[in-house]
Amino acid sequence: QVLFDNKSSLKIIDDYAFSKCTKLIQISIPSSVDTISENAFQECSLLLQIKMTLSAKKGCNFKNLFNKFSKK
Repeated sequence: QVLFDNKSSLKIIDDYAFSKCTKLIQISIPSSVDTISENAFQECSLLLQIKMTLSAKKGCNFKNLFNKFSKK
């Protein structure tokens, strides 16, 4: 699980930020985030939940977040 402080000023979750975090199950994205880059969660095969505020969802670019999400 990944949690950010409520006062986080994080703006970007960059390319491959959590790539291959094979034990990651849940992440809460702070409302300050306006970009989630390509492959941010690549091969996070156990990731079940991404929590985001509505304001973060409206501004985010969700391009190819889960390329190769799981190996089958």
